[in-house]
Amino acid sequence: MSEEIIEAQESVAEPVRTIEVITAEIVTIKRQAQQIALYIAIELGRRLVEAKELLPYGEWGTWLEKSVDFSQVTATRYMKLFEEYAAPQGSIFGAETEFSTLKNLSVSKALALLAVPEEERETFVVENHVDELSTRETDALIEDYKARLAAYEAAKAAAEDKLEAAILERDSLAQQVKTLESRPVEVAVREPAPEEIKEKVDAAVKAAMADEKAKAKDLRAKLKAAEERADTLAREAEDSKSKATEAAEALAERDRLREQLQAAEKKLAMSDANVARFGVLYQQSQDVMNKLMEAMGAVEDVDTAAKLRRAAVAMLRKFLEAVRDGKEQ
Repeated sequence: MSEEIIEAQESVAEPVRTIEVITAEIVTIKRQAQQIALYIAIELGRRLVEAKELLPYGEWGTWLEKSVDFSQVTATRYMKLFEEYAAPQGSIFGAETEFSTLKNLSVSKALALLAVPEEERETFVVENHVDELSTRETDALIEDYKARLAAYEAAKAAAEDKLEAAILERDSLAQQVKTLESRPVEVAVREPAPEEIKEKVDAAVKAAMADEKAKAKDLRAKLKAAEERADTLAREAEDSKSKATEAAEALAERDRLREQLQAAEKKLAMSDANVARFGVLYQQSQDVMNKLMEAMGAVEDVDTAAKLRRAAVAMLRKFLEAVRDGKEQ
């Protein structure tokens, strides 16, 4: 071998292997091993499902133990992985998972993720970067998810219970309304006690009579002042013709006030308690009738409004007959 060849061989340096390169190789090999392990578990599950369908009833456990050396727990796990993760058909290269993001998981992580509903599983893996977590971290994450899911389900159940109770209450109230609507129209207000009516009427009568007395008293004072002024002007008119017109006007004012006072005193004398009570009740009845008309006008249902009108007419007819006969209600 020539010296040039030897020197050329010696000059070729071996590639430098850094910690980063070694780490990347380990992660890659580990991921590949996990994929292979998951594929193997799914394929084992596929065949275990097939075998169980072929075996007679009662021979499953014995066949597992003697023929394939699997416990029923292990076999159930493999079958569950197949049922939850396998694509409908395997590829020409072997088992395929139905979810692309799950194929990088270990068998233990895939089993742990069975606690997550199927429709949320892939999203859960992506959002929480499960492929980068340790098995312990994955288990803790899933336990937290299960706790939150249980709390949500409990809150949902409580809300559904409240909704059901509200619906039952609504239906009960609707039935009560329907029952009331089928009855003859009745006055749905509390009838005041006789003592309460008498107290209110007496108070109104007392206030009305006090008002009449005050008016009469005021007229007497004005009349007295008018008489005094008329007398003064009459005396002065005797000495001065210029005040004769003013005196005549004062006398006329005196006479007018005297007539008003006489009318007020006559009205006061005629205003006994019964007459005043009638006046108060009459005014109250007018107010009640106006409110009844407003209430009937606000009712939108035609049938209900007709019932209310018939009830009001019946009440008024009864009252009119009593008035004609001179009887008390």
